Amino acid sequence: MSDGSGAPNRQDLNDLLAKIWAQVVGQVNTLIDAHRAFGFVQFNENLNPTLADVLNGLAFVDFALTKFLESGMLEFDEQRNAINSKQCILKMKSLGLALDEENAAEFEKIMAELKNQSKF
Repeated sequence: MSDGSGAPNRQDLNDLLAKIWAQVVGQVNTLIDAHRAFGFVQFNENLNPTLADVLNGLAFVDFALTKFLESGMLEFDEQRNAINSKQCILKMKSLGLALDEENAAEFEKIMAELKNQSKF
């Protein structure tokens, strides 16, 4: 994964960021499917793992993406994948907040945004 300079191999880095994006979009699609099946009222009760568990699992991914972006090592497509992944994670956090606050209107708004975001 390195060329000896300590920097990751360009292709490995690109593959890693594409894989992260695919995993994040996969999670978004799971949430979209749960929304379609259960709506707002029973959404969180029927998720396994829960949204809180998913967000806990994505916390390190979000941190790593921030560090990649700050490194200045990413090319355009890699930056786009990292930013899109972070944006989806942020929207999932907002979705969790809407659920916690029992704010159905905000929940529906964020779900619509996630549906649009996952098409990239």
